[in-house]
Amino acid sequence: EVIKRLKITRLRAIKELPLVAPLVAKLKLVEMKNLGTLAMNYRKRAIYYDKEFVENIKDSDLLFCTLHEIMHYVLLHDAEALKNKRYHYVFNLATDSIINYILLEKLHIRTDLSVVTFDTIRKLSKRLRRKRDDELIKMTHI
Repeated sequence: EVIKRLKITRLRAIKELPLVAPLVAKLKLVEMKNLGTLAMNYRKRAIYYDKEFVENIKDSDLLFCTLHEIMHYVLLHDAEALKNKRYHYVFNLATDSIINYILLEKLHIRTDLSVVTFDTIRKLSKRLRRKRDDELIKMTHI
């Protein structure tokens, strides 16, 4: 049931972004327990999903999350290449805000989920510069 739902959502994502269909069609779907969301593994060309998360999310929010992860892949956001943890999380915040802007403002894809925006970045920017890495990691899991 979950895989079927994810495959249908992937087809809906292709309908929204037809130019990336060849890339998206090749992405594997891999279950990861306790992930709490979806995540893109750029190098493995896979979208990781938490079964419980997918079962409990609305179709429109699942589409948004799927498109969000696909955009990381399309825009070549390889966060794994960053060795420094501090920059890894800052990179994720920055790229998430750009992708969410594109989805919300340019493609008019809607979600009821709380997502990282440019406003989030502005509010966190001063705090980000002062935080130690472990505090930063906790703070940026939003």
